[in-house]
Formats: sequence, structure tokens, C-alpha cells
Amino acid sequence: MNIESSVGKKIRQLRKEKGLKQHELGTTLGLSESYISYVEKGARVLSGESLHKLIQTFNLGENYFSNDSTMVQFRADASSLDPECNYDKLTADFFKYAKSNINKK
Repeated sequence: MNIESSVGKKIRQLRKEKGLKQHELGTTLGLSESYISYVEKGARVLSGESLHKLIQTFNLGENYFSNDSTMVQFRADASSLDPECNYDKLTADFFKYAKSNINKK
């Protein structure tokens, strides 16, 4: 399973746990129902802004998507390419950047 499929699966699971239909989640994130469907299938990815909005809306931890086995493998692969890479810091920096840019709008 690739990262996009893994994240899409978690988004689908979260949406269903919250009792939302795809169009309702899409409205919340400013996306179409079909785009949410593609995300859930792993055919598309959420932008940083949409991902941040999802995390804020559902009060998720910033590491919500980084604890599954695919992301663990991704971190291992990234570390093998660049042993100096601090994946957790990179993820935290990404969310700080996303928050600061969203709050400016």
C-alpha cells in the first residue's frame, strides 16, 4: 500500500466515524465530493492547507497520519536516503508552516 492509499484510507475511516458523507466532508474542506472520493481511493492527495483544515476541524493530533505502517516505512526509506533527515521535525515544521500561512489568509 502506498502513502496516498494509506492516508486516503484513514480519511475515509475518520469520515465514517464522524458520520459524514463525502460531500459533507468536501464542503467542510472546500473540495468537491468527487475529489474526496479520489483522495479516499489514494488517487489524489490533500493539499497542505486541506490537510491542516482536516486536522483542525476534527481536533486531530498533528501526527494522526504518521503512525501507520506505511508512514513508518516511508520514514525508514527517507532515513536510508538521507540519514541526517529528521522526519518528525520535518513533519512538525510542515504543520507550523501550514498553520502560519493559513492564519494569514
